[in-house]
Amino acid sequence: MKKFMKSIQMMAALLLAVAATTACSNDDNAIDETTPATTGAPKTYTLTVTASKGGEATTRALSIDGTGALNATWAKDDAIRVMKRREMSGNVDFALLGTLTATTVSADGLTATFTGSLDEDKVTTAGGLAEGDKLLLGYPGTNLGNSTSAFVFNYNGQDGTLGKIATNYDYCMTSTSKSKMVTVESVDATTGEVTTSGTASFTNQQAIVRFTLYESDGKTPFCPTSFDITAVGLVQSVDVPESGDIAIAPAPSEQTLTLTPDGSTNVIYAALRGINGQTVKLRATNGDTYFTYTTNSAVTFTRGNFYDVKVKMYGGNYTASDYETLTGALPSGYHITIPNGATVTLDGVNISATGSAGIICEGTANIILSGTNTVTTNSSDKPAIQAGGSGTTLTISGSGSLTATAGSYGAGIGSGKSGSCGDITITGGTVTATGDKGAGIGSGEGGSCGDITITDGVSSVTASKGDDAECCIGRGYNGYCGKVTIGGTEYYDDGADFQNGGEEYLTADPLVYQPGAKVPDPFAPLAGSGGFRGRGPYDPTDANPFGE
Repeated sequence: MKKFMKSIQMMAALLLAVAATTACSNDDNAIDETTPATTGAPKTYTLTVTASKGGEATTRALSIDGTGALNATWAKDDAIRVMKRREMSGNVDFALLGTLTATTVSADGLTATFTGSLDEDKVTTAGGLAEGDKLLLGYPGTNLGNSTSAFVFNYNGQDGTLGKIATNYDYCMTSTSKSKMVTVESVDATTGEVTTSGTASFTNQQAIVRFTLYESDGKTPFCPTSFDITAVGLVQSVDVPESGDIAIAPAPSEQTLTLTPDGSTNVIYAALRGINGQTVKLRATNGDTYFTYTTNSAVTFTRGNFYDVKVKMYGGNYTASDYETLTGALPSGYHITIPNGATVTLDGVNISATGSAGIICEGTANIILSGTNTVTTNSSDKPAIQAGGSGTTLTISGSGSLTATAGSYGAGIGSGKSGSCGDITITGGTVTATGDKGAGIGSGEGGSCGDITITDGVSSVTASKGDDAECCIGRGYNGYCGKVTIGGTEYYDDGADFQNGGEEYLTADPLVYQPGAKVPDPFAPLAGSGGFRGRGPYDPTDANPFGE
């Protein structure tokens, strides 16, 4: 079987009798069937299929050529299934008639001739063969695991090699659409010869994906002995019963397919079906070492396509490099460190740390937001994002979003319990920060923080304080903070005094700042509240759409 795949569907042609066929394609193919029959005695239905291009190869194989295309070849003893379309009372099913086997294959493996006798009982049960009948063809005809099935899609047991996919998982079929199926034109009552018209277009029933795995540094190959692929809709195994509807629906829930490579290579091949617009999770393991990766957006692997995917996995605590873009989920319990002076882009990052902050800034750091990012810590005393020490500045910018949730006594962004941090400046993005006895942005309980500046470049900033914390933005419980300036207005000075209604504005929980919103008189009573509210926005006038 010859297959060309490079993010496009494979093209091939199939012929019955003396017509040429390339299997597993989307091209229409001319078909001719020969079904000799006898009268009086039980009929023996014999079909011959010639798959174009001719000779003999002993092994069926998938291989990548110099252009990056994925090619497949036929081998002797390959088999295809023949099924008849039936329609009764408005219901359509496909009845298995038998299999054909490759008897000769060309030296280059691109041409094969298939012959075989159909099962007489199955043909009779299916109503025989007559003018106007429609035929469905599928590969493989063996390796089905259940001999009574019309077709089986079983993707379990892969070992990450092309060879195993070639022999067990390279499923392809002709179209199930009536208008595109092979049509029986006539059946000779004496000889049983069957002539057909129409074309057969084989379509691969799965994508083939080449994963090249690297450790967190993006350079060191990681060679797993177990490789899990998890996604909603992923098909593990579907057994289509004989005389049943052959439509295959994706799995409605999250499924995991486990491959078992031998640990000698970081290049893993997988035959995948059913992943359509879903988040994909990967886990690669070798001994006690494992790495994970979660896509930051919906992924589709289209049937008939070949995908070449290089993956930088995450495992353990990770130190980012200057100008590095981080994406995906860090294994639960670990954190990311940003070195002093580094600029790092967060693009779809998910961090849930234990024993530390989710992101630790060792000094001055620049975080650029792209995509949707979540940083949390389950640890007491820790902030979600630890800003650098005194005299440094953490700057957050970009167009993406960030949700930072602290552990007990910590700030969402800033310092932990009795800890300290330098200045914090937020100039872009959509930021949501939640403290616990600490400020949303600022100091943790008993901790300190430098100056905090939020400019009109942000889409919005939402800050919530923990129990007993004084400010949503500023100082936590028994904490200290430098100047707090939001949208050009100073609400708190470095002499520990509130300014411009800051006592009400900074302590209102939650504090929501959105540039362009209407700003009230900081001392005007809220209608029906009986109290006062500091200067703060409401009634937003525009929204900032987000796209990947």
